[in-house]
Amino acid sequence: MLERIASLFGRGGRHSEHAPPVDEHDFVRKLRTLELDLADRNNLISELRKDLEQTRAKTQVKIDLAINSNSEKMIAELAAPVSQLLTQVYLHETIGKDVQIDSVFAVSRRLVRVLSEFGLQIQGEVGETVQFDPNYHQPLSRDHSIQSDEAVVVRFAGIGFDNKVIQKAGVESLGR
Repeated sequence: MLERIASLFGRGGRHSEHAPPVDEHDFVRKLRTLELDLADRNNLISELRKDLEQTRAKTQVKIDLAINSNSEKMIAELAAPVSQLLTQVYLHETIGKDVQIDSVFAVSRRLVRVLSEFGLQIQGEVGETVQFDPNYHQPLSRDHSIQSDEAVVVRFAGIGFDNKVIQKAGVESLGR
């Protein structure tokens, strides 16, 4: 067996008929050194994997904290206008009091402004005439197909976030 292993390293066995005899003690010492080196490498890999997992866990905690902090900030900014809107709904639906539409619009604009500060993107202005782009526009009627670059009127604004279309703008052909 020792001769077979030694032949793999170019000494003894069939591969080298004229090689000097193998010093068994030297060979065993070198083999143990290689085994120790391999064990050290495996330990290092194990430690590096643990470090990587710890780094990933710490990074995830930081990401979660940042997201929660940003979400809490957004909710804090939305708290007043949402509260006002709920009060207006209560006054109108429960008490039967007329609510000034301008007041509802003001609260709605405030909600949109706050959401825009946190990444909401309004795509298209209601009443605006634009060239139809199926990536950003959705025809409101299925009865009539709209061709790309055809002039259309935006009836419902589109919504985007992080440069992605969340809701396409609802559009109609100009002649409708």
